[in-house]
Amino acid sequence: MTKTQFRQISTVGDVAITYGTQLLLVLVKFGTGVLTARLLGATGKGVYVLAFYIPGILSTLGNLAIGQSLIYRLRRQELSPQQMFAAVLIPVVLISALIIGAYWLLLPLLQATTLRDVDPDLATLTILVVPVMLLSNYVSNVFRGLGRILIYNLFNITKYGLVLIGLVTGFIFLGTSAQDATYATLAAYAAISLILLAALFAASYPLASSLPARELINTTKLGLKYHTVQVLSFMEYRFDVLVLATLLPPDQVGIYSVAVTIAQLPWLISHSLGTVLFPKVISLSPESAAQFTGTVIRNSVALHLLAVLGLALFGYPIISLAYGAEFQTSYFVFLLLGPGIVVNALFRVTSSYFSGIGQPLTTARVSLGTLIANILLNVLLIPSMGIFGAALASLITYSASGIVMFVIFIHHTGLPWQRTLLVQKSDWRRYKKLATGLLAVGLRGATV
Repeated sequence: MTKTQFRQISTVGDVAITYGTQLLLVLVKFGTGVLTARLLGATGKGVYVLAFYIPGILSTLGNLAIGQSLIYRLRRQELSPQQMFAAVLIPVVLISALIIGAYWLLLPLLQATTLRDVDPDLATLTILVVPVMLLSNYVSNVFRGLGRILIYNLFNITKYGLVLIGLVTGFIFLGTSAQDATYATLAAYAAISLILLAALFAASYPLASSLPARELINTTKLGLKYHTVQVLSFMEYRFDVLVLATLLPPDQVGIYSVAVTIAQLPWLISHSLGTVLFPKVISLSPESAAQFTGTVIRNSVALHLLAVLGLALFGYPIISLAYGAEFQTSYFVFLLLGPGIVVNALFRVTSSYFSGIGQPLTTARVSLGTLIANILLNVLLIPSMGIFGAALASLITYSASGIVMFVIFIHHTGLPWQRTLLVQKSDWRRYKKLATGLLAVGLRGATV
């Protein structure tokens, strides 16, 4: 086996592991969604979603993309594994303190608007998950930077698995209200934080005696470049729920959240590819990175299309049986979101490419335009069309961001658009060879 074949198998193996993990996460998240929908109902589920929604947004807005920066600096060997304990904990403590303080100052305003249906005590407590969210983001990206994709994926399984276990335990011993579900989730996050700290310590041992302040500054500066893209994209994906929570009753938020959960299942494909693509592009030459990304794009779009078509065929009975008649409207909302999910795969893959070559601001410019359009469309459409207006706004902006980023990628790399967008015969031959290689490696390992 040549080195090139081995690298290809290694890359495909990392993607396969990540995708397999994502499929397992689908089952865990699906179980969590069905459990909360069945026991809490549409209104209770909406309250539960909103209780953690603002902390989730704030943790993303405030994480400064330190995780992505650590990946880049580890791959470039600008930081050592021994420095990771301090490189993670210092920003977690400082950023968490700022976010929690700002949240508590704004809480009266939030309770009068977005969080008006959330119990005041819960609204005060849920912000405490922010340090765990930051820690989870940074620690998992440290392992991506170290090339330990398997451990990275185990973190994701453990995190969501513990939330599901916490919910089941809470429903048994506490009760089946939205408040009980929230308390159980908070307990699960406490357990997650202990696991993350132990894993970070093990990865960093023996610990560096110190971490120069300039290294923290350099890490933060680099992170801010990626952070712009992250914040703009995240807000585009989340702004609809904020408007819905402000203008509509919580049961509509619950129904819409199920539609979004179903619609975003195909994104597991682009997430799996992006998880491996970003650190890989950092290590490749410009020509190789472009060719590799082109291959990823066309196969990602094809897989997204197949996934959305499958969900369109079987989504209605799945939602009806799993979530109940109260959530059947979610299917029709999904049908509006589906085409945008397919086209947006172009954005998700190409954004990983531009981040990997050190040009995240290319993505930021596109994201800024589509975020502004998303905000305007949601404000215009939701009052008259409700959750269908939110879905239509997302369809338009998801599609626009994907098409624009694809055009920019083609212009930047000079690759022909047909070969980049449409699956080629060479892909089938490549995957056949890789499958044969993987089988040979597996058989060889079994005989050792």
